[in-house]
Amino acid sequence: MFDFSNLFSGVLGAGLTLCATFFWRVRDERKQKSTLRASLRMELSTILPECKRFSKCLKDYYNTEKKKTAPPLHQNYTTVYDTNAGRVGTLGETTAASVVLAYTRLKVTIDTASAYLAACHKYLVTESRGTPRESYYPAVQNLCETLEEQMPRTTAAIEEAIRLLS
Repeated sequence: MFDFSNLFSGVLGAGLTLCATFFWRVRDERKQKSTLRASLRMELSTILPECKRFSKCLKDYYNTEKKKTAPPLHQNYTTVYDTNAGRVGTLGETTAASVVLAYTRLKVTIDTASAYLAACHKYLVTESRGTPRESYYPAVQNLCETLEEQMPRTTAAIEEAIRLLS
């Protein structure tokens, strides 16, 4: 005669193992999402005041006669996002779209600011060598205007992403 107690014990053990594994997996996914939200929110919250400060520094850099120092743009300011970009979609469609928009605008603004600083540097170097100031003025002016247009959109996108990540 067949012993159903061993079969029942085996099925019960497998079922409990499956349920426990599922429970822990769901718990880990929720924890990872929560950690991702908090990390992205912190990164954006740290970047936001620096964007505002940087915008003012750039205007001051262009408008003053003492252009010896400029805000540096040598770091990767989006480490958390770059590392976790593939997981942003797990945050939900609206939040993910907002986060991607904020980081895309931020990166475009940083690239524009880098080009602006390079053009300002050329402008200053040529000025110090006796080349007419006007030779690089259009590039500097265009980049300055572009930054003035980009910064409010960038900060608004960052603020919205922070709100949705909260």
